[in-house]
Amino acid sequence: MSANKETLTKLQFVQNKACRLIVRAHRLTSTEDMHRDLRLMILEPRREFHLQCICHMNIYYDDYACLSKFFEPVGLNRRTTRASNNKDMKVLNILSTKRRMALRYIGPVSWNKLANSEKMIEKYSTFKSAVQKKLLLTFDDHPT
Repeated sequence: MSANKETLTKLQFVQNKACRLIVRAHRLTSTEDMHRDLRLMILEPRREFHLQCICHMNIYYDDYACLSKFFEPVGLNRRTTRASNNKDMKVLNILSTKRRMALRYIGPVSWNKLANSEKMIEKYSTFKSAVQKKLLLTFDDHPT
């Protein structure tokens, strides 16, 4: 989950090359067009999406209670936050850049970026499709 910018840039470059091969595009073809045609998210939003899914499982499913060591809901305990309207997670106050890449920090930051209506969706498959749909719609906003 935690990767520095240089690693993400290299991975994105490899993904872009693979997209060019799949769609048989010229090297000057826009990467946004290729990703839109393949309905594929670029790495940074995909990373955010998976972090948000992990946080969702921590809040709504007891099977993932082991994640509570990493993520703390804002409130007294897990039971009170399930019933409350506030589904935000506590973000640790970390000054070190290296530690800001840790799951314990970036998970809650990513979760808190979601709209409250998305945070309130209890069913995992509905939550996943709603967030994924929102991310993929950003591709459709660009003119073709």
